[in-house]
Amino acid sequence: MTENFNEEPKDFLSEEGLRIDESNSIELREAGIWSRTTGMLSVIIFALALLASVIYPLIYLGFLSGGSFVLIILLVFIAVAGVIVYSMIQFGNNMRNAIEGQDQELFEKGTGNLKLYMIILCICVAISFLSSLYNFFNTSSL
Repeated sequence: MTENFNEEPKDFLSEEGLRIDESNSIELREAGIWSRTTGMLSVIIFALALLASVIYPLIYLGFLSGGSFVLIILLVFIAVAGVIVYSMIQFGNNMRNAIEGQDQELFEKGTGNLKLYMIILCICVAISFLSSLYNFFNTSSL
């Protein structure tokens, strides 16, 4: 397969470029709906976790005995989770609207939201993995 790298990229929704047929359109629309639904459920779960996380330090730890540190960590978690959920919901909305309206700009915004979601999720997984490795090698054997 030979490609000419000097050529201008083709429009994905045009007749000249890669065409999105009816079955792909249905699949992308359903992916958008599931993404938006997952995002909405995540908002509810994060709200409940936030409520529990705020109540726990206030009642059991107090602000003077480390509760403020827990709240700072919680705020960082909420910010990262908020960006993840927001990009997931935006992907769902943009993709659904792009497919229904055959709008290239919304299609590109939707794929950009999906890219942001994947990048942040990859960073979170890497941090979690490194944290697990650190804890694995720094635990004392019983």
